[in-house]
Formats: sequence, structure tokens, C-alpha cells
Amino acid sequence: IENGVFENRKNKEEANALVNSVFELLKQGKTSIGIVAFSLDQKMAIDKAFDKLCKADQKFAQLFEQASTLELENLFVKNLENVQGDEREVIIISVGYAKNAEGKFLQNFGPINQSGGENRLNVLFSRAKEQVQVFSSIKHDLITNINNDGANILKEYLRYAEYGSINAEKELNTENDKEVQLMDYILGEGYEIGSYYLGSDKIIEISKGEKSTLVCIDNLDVYSENGIENRIFIESILNHKNLKVEFVLLSDLYFDIKPFKARIKRLVG
Repeated sequence: IENGVFENRKNKEEANALVNSVFELLKQGKTSIGIVAFSLDQKMAIDKAFDKLCKADQKFAQLFEQASTLELENLFVKNLENVQGDEREVIIISVGYAKNAEGKFLQNFGPINQSGGENRLNVLFSRAKEQVQVFSSIKHDLITNINNDGANILKEYLRYAEYGSINAEKELNTENDKEVQLMDYILGEGYEIGSYYLGSDKIIEISKGEKSTLVCIDNLDVYSENGIENRIFIESILNHKNLKVEFVLLSDLYFDIKPFKARIKRLVG
């Protein structure tokens, strides 16, 4: 959010942009939405932005009320410290922190800077079943206090989010050609599959009986700097949940999917 300003412990511009994005999701029929602000003050700013739009737009008010009162997976707005096991199809994150009106960025990240802040972030980043949207008025390179575990995790996630948004169109390519053939093979062999996106990478869970494995179909060159950082980030998120992941290069699937079929046999049976 280019015009986002951190003033009186909140970022109104970011809150307004987030609420407008939620309106678009609701119009598309998406209701399993979780909104998480990094601070209580930013959460309150988002609540106020929702109230303002409800008063201004009757259609939004109706959609918002319906989504918020569902018995299962209702739309919620919470601050980071109150997020526990709340999974939703779409998780929307509001960083909130930004430069102030004088253009200074203080790097005071509230609960993220505190002991255990990195654990809160790791829990949050694994709450989305399908998609994560990140609203931020800063880019990763503004965060320099990387000796703090929470701030460092935030910096790396923002770096990852920036890459994912720049290359989001590549996700479309994973839906065709060799990957479709691979999915057909997996289902034809009696395996069960589930999938979700982490940034621009597709994570597939392949299972049969009590055995299962996670596979990341990776868009990046394995030897590139971005590729290495990408793997480190994904492994850190999944290791936090005691999960291991196998990486498969998307380019390899286009050349020959037979080796990957053999890996599935070896890992799952």
C-alpha cells in the first residue's frame, strides 16, 4: 500500500484497502475468510473500516453479515495474539506497521518483537487452506533488526510475498500439461490428494492409508538465490508443524514425470 501511514498506532489506508478486497471476495462467493492484524489497534481500524463500508453500501452490509454469522468457517477479524487453530480458505494479513507522517520507520512490531513472536507468525502463515493475501505498506528491505527472531521471520515472509505477487501468473502454468497428467496418475493409482498454495508454490499432500507425504511443485531454479531462499522458507513453515516436504521442479515435470512417479511409490507405497 503505497500511501499507507502508521499514525496513532494504526494504518487507516491499509485497513481501507483490505476491506475493499474482502468486498471483492464476498461478491465472488468466498465466505471462508480470516482477517488477521498484527496489532489490536490495527484490528480496531479494520473493524471501523468495515462499519464505514457497511453504512455506505447496502449490498456489502448484507454479504458481510451473512459471512460473519455462518455456523462453520465464518468470516472473522482478529489480532495476531488471538489466532490459534483458526483455519480458513483465505487468510488476509494486515501488517499495519509503516513509516509515520515524517517518513520514519521505527520497526516496533509489538507482539512480533516479543518472546515467542516468531511462533505466532509461523502459526499464522499456516492457517490458509487455499490463499494468503498480505496487505503491507512496507517492503521487506525496510526491516533491518534481523537479530530479533520475529522481525526476521516477518522480513523473510514479506520477501516471499513480494516474489509471489510478482510471479503469480506462473501459478496458472501448473494447472496444465504434465502436472495434469501427474494428478491423473496419482488419482488413478488410488492415492488421495489435497493441495494448497504457499506463495506461488503448490503444496500437494499425497496419501494412501496411513502413509502420506507433502510435495512442493517449485517454480524456481534449484540453484538460484531465490530458489534456495524459497526452499528454506517453505521448510521452516512446514517444519514448525513437524512436516517434511519433497521438492519437485516444475521444469522437471515437463521433461519426464516417470522419476517423480517412482518417488511417490517409494514414499507412500
